[in-house]
Amino acid sequence: MFMLAYLIRPKNRKTSAGDSMNSFIKVLSNSDTLADLTAKQDPTPQVAVIGTLFDLEFASHIVIFKGKILTCENLIEAVDIPYKSFYVFQMEFPVASYGAYQFLAYGVFNMKSIVPVLSSVKSLKSYVF
Repeated sequence: MFMLAYLIRPKNRKTSAGDSMNSFIKVLSNSDTLADLTAKQDPTPQVAVIGTLFDLEFASHIVIFKGKILTCENLIEAVDIPYKSFYVFQMEFPVASYGAYQFLAYGVFNMKSIVPVLSSVKSLKSYVF
């Protein structure tokens, strides 16, 4: 999951690999930094995990949306909730993680796209499926 944002980042914008990954899934070292994220009042849902990226051991998986925290059972559920929220609330995907969310829409859920599908998304879909 972490690699999706790294592999499929927008080429036309200067977005670093780290920014793309943080936009898709934010890794927090401990729960003390949750106060910072909930105070920010970001208009888009944000997936966050508490733990370390080194060993991929996470104590919890959460979704933060408009200052509210939703605890999830696993990372798949935590990514699924924001993805579906973008459609329910008719929001655009974040620019930095646009490719990762487009891959979920086009590659995993087989949705028809009303905007051109990124070539990297098509390539990854043909490789994976």
